Parts: sequence; C-alpha cells; structure tokens
Amino acid sequence: MRFILPIKILMEKNFISLPVLAKKLLDLLLPRQDHEQLMGYYEAGFIEIKNKKGKNRAFIWLWKQILWSFPSLMKLKLTGEIIMIRNYFITAFRNIFRHKGYSLINIAGLAIGLACCMLIFLWIKHEWSYDRFHENKENIYRIVVSWPRGNETGRTWRTPPPLAVSLQNDLVEVEAASRFYTVSDLLVEREDNHFKETIGFADPALFSIFTLPMEQGDQTSLLSDPQSIVISESTARKFFGQEDPVGKSMVVNDNLIFHVSAVIEDIPKNSILDCPIFIPFSHLENITNMGNEKDWGDFGYNTFVLLGKNVDPGLVNLKLKDYLDVKWENPDNDTELALQPLTSIHLYALGGGGPIVYIWIFSIIAVFILLIACINFMNLATARSAARAKEIGIRKVIGAERKRIMQQFLCESLFLSFIALIVALLIVGLSMRTMLDLVDVSSGSRLFNLSILPLFIVITIATGILAGIYPALFLSSFRTVQVLKGKQRSGSPLFRKVLVVFQFSISVFLLIGLFLVSRQMNFLHEKPLGFSKEQIVYISLNETLVRKFEPFRQELLNNSGVLHVSAVSNYLGQGPKWSTSGIKWEGKDPDDGYSLSILYADYGFADTFQLELAAGRFFSREYESDKNNFVVNETAVQGMDVENPLDMEISISGQHGRIIGVLKDFHFGPLHNEVQPLAVIMQPVYYRYAAVKIRSEDVPVTIGNIEKTFEEFSPKYPFEYTFLDEILDLSYKAEQRSQILLKYFVLLAVFISCMGLFGLASFMAEKRTKEIGIRKVLGASETGIFVLISRSFVIWVLISNLIAWPLAYFAMNRWLQNFAYRAPISLWSFIFAGIISLGITLLTISWQSLRVARRDPAHTLKYE
Repeated sequence: MRFILPIKILMEKNFISLPVLAKKLLDLLLPRQDHEQLMGYYEAGFIEIKNKKGKNRAFIWLWKQILWSFPSLMKLKLTGEIIMIRNYFITAFRNIFRHKGYSLINIAGLAIGLACCMLIFLWIKHEWSYDRFHENKENIYRIVVSWPRGNETGRTWRTPPPLAVSLQNDLVEVEAASRFYTVSDLLVEREDNHFKETIGFADPALFSIFTLPMEQGDQTSLLSDPQSIVISESTARKFFGQEDPVGKSMVVNDNLIFHVSAVIEDIPKNSILDCPIFIPFSHLENITNMGNEKDWGDFGYNTFVLLGKNVDPGLVNLKLKDYLDVKWENPDNDTELALQPLTSIHLYALGGGGPIVYIWIFSIIAVFILLIACINFMNLATARSAARAKEIGIRKVIGAERKRIMQQFLCESLFLSFIALIVALLIVGLSMRTMLDLVDVSSGSRLFNLSILPLFIVITIATGILAGIYPALFLSSFRTVQVLKGKQRSGSPLFRKVLVVFQFSISVFLLIGLFLVSRQMNFLHEKPLGFSKEQIVYISLNETLVRKFEPFRQELLNNSGVLHVSAVSNYLGQGPKWSTSGIKWEGKDPDDGYSLSILYADYGFADTFQLELAAGRFFSREYESDKNNFVVNETAVQGMDVENPLDMEISISGQHGRIIGVLKDFHFGPLHNEVQPLAVIMQPVYYRYAAVKIRSEDVPVTIGNIEKTFEEFSPKYPFEYTFLDEILDLSYKAEQRSQILLKYFVLLAVFISCMGLFGLASFMAEKRTKEIGIRKVLGASETGIFVLISRSFVIWVLISNLIAWPLAYFAMNRWLQNFAYRAPISLWSFIFAGIISLGITLLTISWQSLRVARRDPAHTLKYE
C-alpha cells in the first residue's frame, strides 16, 4: 500500500508531524540519498491513518512499519557508511603518498610520541604493581613509628619484636600480625651444596596475611614447627634439583638444622617480601643476637597486620597512637604508632618523596611528548590546508555536509595514528631490553602483555582525535565560494605561532629540567661526605669470623696492601639500621623528644674511614672500659644541649657509659636527609661487615690475599666483597635511573619538535617561493633571505624561553626539596638551554632556508 500526501493535508492547521522518537530514529536510519522521499512516505501514512482511524492506530502502524523495515534500513545504512569510510581511507592513502615528506613527519612524530608514552606507562605500571598481587592487599598494613625530632617528625618502619603478638592479642580489629626481618649472606647447606642466601625471619601468620601460593606442603603448618623452613621454587631447584624437597633437611648458619615444610612459588621482585627462604622469627636471636621477643626497646623490625574487612583504619590509628605508653615501661617514651597501607610502602618514602615523585614527573613528560607530536600534526595539517581547499570546495558543491567533511579528516587523523601505533609497537619491542635494564627490572619480568594493548589502542584513538580535531573543524569551515575563487587562507598564522611557542616551551622546560637534575646528581656525587670512601672493601662477616675477628683482623693487616680494618654493623653512607629514643642523661628534659641513630663499630672505625674528631678520643684497646662507652657526633651534642659532653654519664637503650669523644659530622646516611644525631657503640653481636682500607696499588693482588685469609678462617662460606663507592651509588639509584630516562625522553621530545619545525619551515619556504624570487631579482642577498625566513622562528623560540624559564625554576625548586643538600639553581642552566634550543632551531630550518635562498630567481618566478 502506498500513501500519497495530499497538498490539502499539508495546508491544514492541525497538521502534526511524526512522533519525536520515531522521527529521530528514522533520521538516523534512512539513507541520505532517499531521505526526503522515504520520510514523506512515513509521514503521509501516519497522518492519513491518524485522521481516519485515530492516533493509537497510527502509532501502531508507524512502529510496525519501522520494525518491519529495520533490517533493510540498517543494511542500507551500514553499506553507505562502509562505502563512505572506505572512501575516507582511499583519500587518506592518496594524501599520504602524494605528500610523502609531510606524512612521514606526522607518522614519525606520532609514533615516537606514542612509543615514549607506552614505555613510560609500562614503567609506571611496574612501579605501581608493588605488592598489589595479594588478595587482601586493601586490608594489609605495616606499623610505622613516629617521634618528634626538633621542629620535624621522624618516621620509621622499625618496630620492637613483641609488638606483633601484642597487637593480635589486644586489638580485635587485627585478624593476624607477623614480624618480618631479612638477613643477607647467611650460609645455607644441603649436603654438598652450600650458598649464601637472604633469609626472611617471620611468624606463621605471615602466610595468612600475604598471598604466597604453595607448590608443595601444608598451608596450615607453615613455620608453626620451630625447626621448619619454607623455600621458593628456584631455591628448591638450586639445592635439591629434581628431588622432592619436602621433609628433607637443610643447615643454616653452619649449626641450625631445619626440615623443609613447604615450597612456595617464587615471590615477585616487586614485593617487600622478596626473599627465597623463610624460617621462624624465634631463630633470629640465635643467629644474630638480635630480636629478643620480650624487648620493647629494640626498634628494628617490620610488623605487618591484617585488619578485618569492615574495620576503619582511622579508629585503629587512634588506638595505636598511645599504645607504646602502656606496653613499653619507659617514662620517656614519646613515640607513636600508626598504620601504613601495604600498597603505599614502595611508592611513598616515610621521610617524604619516593617513587611517586618520579611517577608524576614522567607521567607529565609522557603527556608533554604526546602533545608535541599532536601539535606537529595540527600545524602541518592547517598550514597545508590550501592544498586541499579545492577538494573541500568541490565536496561541498556536490552536497557534502560539514559533519561529513569533519568525519573525513578525523578518519584520516585516526588512520595515521594507527599506522603510528604499529610503528610505536615496533619501537617498544626493540627498546624493551634496554628499558628493562634502565629501570632495573629482572629479565624474567614482563612489562608488556596483550592485556594492556586495549589501553594503548584507546590512547591512540585519543591521540588521533586530539591531533585531528582542530584541522577537522578548521578545514570543514571553508566557504565554498571563497575556496573556488582561491581566496582561502592556510589557517590562522597566530594559532600556528601559539602552537609552536607552546611546543618549544615544553622542550626548553624539559631541557632545563635535564640540566638541573644532572647538576644535582653531580653535586651529590662530588659532595664531601666527611669520611673516606675510596679503596674501602666491605666483606660480609659470619658467626665464625665475628668470634675470631681479632686474629682475622691481625692476619689481614699482615698483608702489605691492607692499611686498616674495622668491624661495622652496616654500610656507611646508607644510614644505620638502628635508632632509639631510650636515652637518659643528667638534666635531660622529660618532654624532650630526643632520639639517636646507632652505629656499631670497633676500635679501627675512625682510622679506616679517616673520621675527624671534634673533641676527645675514639675507642682504644688501652682502656677496657671503652667497651661500654660512647662516641657521638656534633649534631648529637647540639641536640643534647650540653656545653661539655666529654666524660658525661649517659644511658642508651639500657647501656650505661660515658661519652669519650665527639666526631665531626659526617654523612652516615644518604644526602636526601640532613645529618642526624649519631652514637657509635662497640657491640660485637651487631657486627655484620669487615671494612678494609686497602692501597690503590695492586688491588687485584690485595683482594686475592684477602680472599686467602678469609678462606683460612671461614672455609665453608663463599668469599664475597663490595667496594664502598659502589654501595654508595646504590643510594641514589632511583635518581640515576630517572636521570637516564629523562635524558632519553627529553632528547626525543626535542627531536619531535624539530621534525615539526622542519615541516613548517619547508611549507613556509614553499609558500614564499615567488616572493623570494622577486626579492632576489631586486638585489636581496642570500644572507638577507636566510634572515628573513629564520627571523620568525627565532622570535618564537625566544618567547618560548621566556615562558619556560619561570615554570622550570618553580618545578625544579620543588623537586630539589627532596634533598637536604642541594646544588644551587644556576642561571647558566637556563641560558644553556636557551642557546641549545636556538641553535637546534637554526640548524633545523637552515637547510630549507639556504636551499630557497640559493635557488635561481628564473626558476622561482615560474613557481605556480
């Protein structure tokens, strides 16, 4: 049945069109070429039935017609859209091959930008992944301690051994609690296999708090037996090969026999529990003389708790605040406890800063690099708009709507973006090995997997839309008459200038950041630490060597290449492992929140590290009482606020003695923090290393002699050594990695900017070909023409520097606050960045400028 709309119906005053929803649906479905005719059919039928049979019957008829014709309309619609999209891609292909140079610049810029963005995202993903694989990660917390330290608040994760059991007994909110402490370089034996391993000392509750999947053994009995040991898969293969290890015995520290109760999967490197072997915490005191389970004054161990699913951490923090006041019978206690979420441990350092700072920095850099690539696309697309003006005009003449033209240019932009994505994935694949090395990720780790590919596709689509939206809006706005008369301009020169200035502002900003980061790292590397770090070798001490340390030391000194030997508790320059606020002296203010870092060392400590004394003397074998005495640093004396500390009676963590010497301040911790109060104490049970000062001549021979002496006194333990300067470099590993990454990404950002600048210079030179020819005919020199073309670019770069300098100063000043000792922000870093940006600009545009300036006027006047 076919309805014809009578003219009289259209002229009736009570004429009613189709319902709104049906009309919109038909507008969407009807093919464009037959839209009016088909819409008239539906309208005529609807009105005629409405007038004859009523509104309800007309509605029923209309929706029956729409539903009946829906499949065929959808088919027509999709066919039309597919043909249209196919046309868009054909046009995009033609433009790519027609303008190969500009297309290459656009694709390369977008590809490098996407690759940088992907690599930075993969690094951020790795940093963010620490300890997020545990099932109860949202309810796992570490207990941290805070105390007043002058005008600041000191914070540490070091807690006393009895705390875990006490919290589980006293707080109903705590479902499980465990202590955790690692000791490296312990000898582990199984028949003929013996290796030095890192061992984690923990409670059975550790395995109910964290998700550590088992391969063999009983989940419910992990570490519940005092003589049980839990090992990882790789450790099982190392010691047992293909043999079943469960129930087999292993020897730790040369005298403790354990039986393997379980084998767990290898713990990922991105975990705070990264160690291959676990034994009960109760053995820590037997092996290291530390970790007394009743000592509330021994702060040095991790305490992890698992809270109930519906527990408010804020309420638990209120209970923890004064918890030590009751448990620790110390009237001078001014420490407070609090919860630290497991997922923030790696990201946020307790003293401020941490990887989160660099995550934000590199996230911003990724956005900047992608913006620079998008700006290149916008600039070149709008600059070359005149070349496509007639195409757009003809499309409009034959009926193309502005919406369709916008779709065309957005499709072209997305097409280029997906080509860039393929290139970017190749770049990422080729650079993955280098990236793993730079961010210090093990080769077995997989930064990239197919699950994150959809995210990269989303980023690519967003990039394509961002890069193409302005060109699409601009090109689709061309007026047909002006275009066909050849009067259309090639985009807004002001907008292009703004984009170039913005682009180079980012590049200069990043260059200044790179220079100041490098300056700060050089400053840290060259700053005097107050002690000698050259030619000092650290050797791990085991129980045998600690017992025989005096004869071992004497034997080492018999080597002509050895100058001094000292037993120490930790690596100098990385900070001490122990601190305490349990300090008493006559006249101390009870409300004084005074705390000390503790470093354990023997008689040769000052000579080995060439420390200077401000007053008094260092420990001496001539005085037996020195075993109970103390040597402090200048900062400790200032904090105690005493005029003459020498021979003053003092008690530190229950040990009573006298202060016999004051050392000049030296940086026993990283330069991120200021020098803290320090006490040096002689306690052999805490000695972990022998620090050996050697001569700079014949180092390999000296090391060989030290190894022979080591093997004589401790034949079972493998000999391992490390130079102190290598250890100190590890303290700034995060900054060094960031500096290297920053260098690469800044260079790529500048390179992308130069590519866009090169394309823009080529276009401007091409556009002014005839003008340059006329100028040459009238006597203009090549130098004058070069200056003419280069002048505007130089002005843009100078404006970029004026914008970037204050922003860079503000940002870098904020970053430097992470360091207690900072290199001054030098004006030369800004000037140098400005000179480099200007030089790169001139170098980039010089080829095009000189090529046009040297062209024969006879040829240039024939242009167009």
